[in-house]
Amino acid sequence: MTEREERSGVVGVEDQYGDGRYVEFAREKDGLFEEWLHFTFFRELDRAFGGHGRRKVLDLGCGGGAISRKIVRRYGNGVTVLGLDITRAMLEGAQAGGDCGGAIAYHLGNMLELSKVRAVTDAAPFQAVTSSLVLGHMRSTAELHRAFSEMLRVLAPGGVSIHLLIPEPIPGEKEGSTVPVDLPMSNGPPVRVYDTMWAHTTYRDIMNKAGFKDAVVMPCSVDPAAIERDGEEKWKTILGEFGGFALLVGYNNS
Repeated sequence: MTEREERSGVVGVEDQYGDGRYVEFAREKDGLFEEWLHFTFFRELDRAFGGHGRRKVLDLGCGGGAISRKIVRRYGNGVTVLGLDITRAMLEGAQAGGDCGGAIAYHLGNMLELSKVRAVTDAAPFQAVTSSLVLGHMRSTAELHRAFSEMLRVLAPGGVSIHLLIPEPIPGEKEGSTVPVDLPMSNGPPVRVYDTMWAHTTYRDIMNKAGFKDAVVMPCSVDPAAIERDGEEKWKTILGEFGGFALLVGYNNS
């Protein structure tokens, strides 16, 4: 990531992702994410899901649909996914990637207003609510609390809420500040997005205040098979550039 400067004001999500370039970035980095961020994500989802059975998953900020498709492919015919995103360009990218034979339904909607999304209210409750690098779009602790409250409202008793988190604020950076982050592409200029920087403990504490029980944050670890194949030095270099991501996990124990 490049050195960041604090940016005053809020950049709308549509302005950041409306041109579809983030979908290109996600596709380019999918192999990296598979062996690192997604490895940790699915390790914890495996633990939560346990055996086989019918499950419904709500994938918030589904973007290009990578996580939605991987969930269906991993868990098979008993799983359906509702992918929700606030930008039409991202949904178009998700739809172009396929719906896994109808197991995924993509819908336009705001995660802060799930009660206004008919597809969500009709399908609830869900056995899992997920997101990947999305909670950094919440611009205040009030929005974070509202987001977690909305998730809990549509989550089945015993259901799990799993979220990949962006890195914490760097030294000297004020928590809650909205900053530009440049995501490197192999060809062309980097993709610039704006994230609001929160300490990982802030996500955890607000998740608990919203009604989840014993939410935890854990670092994202690399698939041991990838380390054995590529060597530790390569992954040290990768994590030096992209490190600091974490996973937030909470359950509806009501």
